[in-house]
Amino acid sequence: MRAPCGILLASVAAAAPPAWTEFPLRSESQARAELPGGGGGARVQAIAWCPSDPTRVVIGTDRNGVWFSDDGGATLRPARGLPLPDIKTLRFSPWRPKTVLCLAAARDAASFAATRGEGLWQSGDGGATWSFLLPVPLEESAFGGLIVFAESKDARAVIAGSHGRGLLVSLDGGDSWEWRRLGIEGRVAGLAAAGGAVVAATSEGVFRAPDLGLEFTAVPDLSNARFVSAAGEVLAVGGGGTPAIYLAWPDMGLYVSADLGLTWTPLGKRTLKPERYFASIAASSRREGLLFAMERPVGKKLVKLPLFSADGGASWREPEDIRALGRFAGPAACAPEAVAFHPQSSGAALAGIDRELMRTADGGYSWQPWGAGLFGWESGGERFAAREAAGGRRLWLALGEAGLWVSENAGRSFKPVARAGDRCLAVACHAGGAGTTLLAWWQTGGQRALMTSADGGVSWRAAAEPAAVRPTLCFHPVKHGTIFAGDLVSENGGASFTRAAVEVFAICPRTGDVRYGADPEKPWQILCARGGAWEPFGADLPGAPRSAAVNPENAGDLFVGTTAGLFRQKDGAWRRCEPRARALPAEPLVAAIVFDAYRPGRIVAAVRDPWLRRGGLLESLNNGEDWEYEPRECAVRGAVQLGRDEFLAATDVGFFLVGPGSAKP
Repeated sequence: MRAPCGILLASVAAAAPPAWTEFPLRSESQARAELPGGGGGARVQAIAWCPSDPTRVVIGTDRNGVWFSDDGGATLRPARGLPLPDIKTLRFSPWRPKTVLCLAAARDAASFAATRGEGLWQSGDGGATWSFLLPVPLEESAFGGLIVFAESKDARAVIAGSHGRGLLVSLDGGDSWEWRRLGIEGRVAGLAAAGGAVVAATSEGVFRAPDLGLEFTAVPDLSNARFVSAAGEVLAVGGGGTPAIYLAWPDMGLYVSADLGLTWTPLGKRTLKPERYFASIAASSRREGLLFAMERPVGKKLVKLPLFSADGGASWREPEDIRALGRFAGPAACAPEAVAFHPQSSGAALAGIDRELMRTADGGYSWQPWGAGLFGWESGGERFAAREAAGGRRLWLALGEAGLWVSENAGRSFKPVARAGDRCLAVACHAGGAGTTLLAWWQTGGQRALMTSADGGVSWRAAAEPAAVRPTLCFHPVKHGTIFAGDLVSENGGASFTRAAVEVFAICPRTGDVRYGADPEKPWQILCARGGAWEPFGADLPGAPRSAAVNPENAGDLFVGTTAGLFRQKDGAWRRCEPRARALPAEPLVAAIVFDAYRPGRIVAAVRDPWLRRGGLLESLNNGEDWEYEPRECAVRGAVQLGRDEFLAATDVGFFLVGPGSAKP
């Protein structure tokens, strides 16, 4: 499949631009069963199924924006025009079949988030392309049902909830909008509409408006309900002539109303597992009484998602053990995710489970992998990939909270290796006399630890005590037993490490006699050691360092990627590397710098916007004197060279092989 994020690298004159070929990351069980490639890493926070066309599905994630499908969610493509990564909710208009509304945030709590387009967005082509409508204040960690449609004889209302300003309301189907205050705080966690009534769950209780006049009053039965930071839809509308409305109240259990929200009856908690509670609820409009409920564990206990009930919540059952299928190796605790019932089938539904998209056809009893192409591994940097040796078939990928994965067949399928921490940040392999040593940086809490393995990742040992150092890995080009990892140094091929005062992040690739690093207390001040003591190298950088590389032809020619762009030390001063034609993002984060090992003078740098879903590749063909940049609607988080004219790139829409006529390695 042609990459949805093709990035045009500058090339020699008259040469065809390198192709970006999707690199499928699939588990072994998927490869054996020839199932679609799964996602991995991006939480599915919103699912919208077109009511008039069940082949059209739109998916919203927590860090990879909006995706759309033309085949019922079997394959997905990233939408265009909406750069915000954090999608709170998605809804198709019942009156305009191809119109979709979305609430999107920028994943930061800054007061200027609205200037990046945080708020209400609209698509007129079923979710493929988007345009901004109005700013709406939203919280980073909260998501759920914040858009509803309601109709009366004289009006068509569209209502969107905010986290601090009340309700954004349109009474003409979405053509014009106005704000309505709800409560004192104006913080809405969920909305439901049925029979002309609108119900709102807020941080100050549950409110109800009996008609589209939207005059809300508090619901006495739920006066103590508080919804501060909802993760999922806390309100759901069922099927039938007078549909039931369900409320997932985390502290008290599940409630139901049979009179459009006037009075409420508790359905109870799950008595068998009191350490868990309902976090969100979904109801089928086609099959009365069919519910899915997502639980949230207290602590680090795993839960299966979602539970299902065929009798309106009177009793609950768990689905088949999905984990027994060998499908997942997810985080230590699952967060509740979105669910959407098929608009024309009573037993079919899509759900986000373990940060992957899954499908059921039997009302929730069994679930299968779905959604090929929905990516989102939390991966990047210069050391997100490691190959055993030139031409070797083993390839490791550091995938953040998904851990460390390995392919034994050059990338056709992957399997997780034994974990050594909560998040795998970087990986490298080192060939020595005793065989190949695998090194990986793992993070647990705020501490990072370097772990080594002599058996391909089956077992691990700690190289030193954990510390808050940068996860860098450098090998001495001449002294083959010397390894630099953050502020750790090994002279025996990784058998033992000692801690130094400087974090080494770059080394001269020819002789190794020049090293670059930073004092952990002053990370913006680069230090240099030319065979002796460490000394300051130039003035402070204008941004925090994230990557570095030394020119193989000149040990004093250092390039540093920072949170403020790419910089080069030349003639005693830092010079910003600016492209000639197109401008970089306002705050370009350069996560990787690679000198082409086969083409002297060629440099490639991975660029991403830290706030929005956009980025690209910087490239120079003359050792950094001139640069070209081609921006794309994806963030390039890392790049490593696998072979001649072939790079493996990590983006927020998946992994890609970049090269002329790229194929699997």
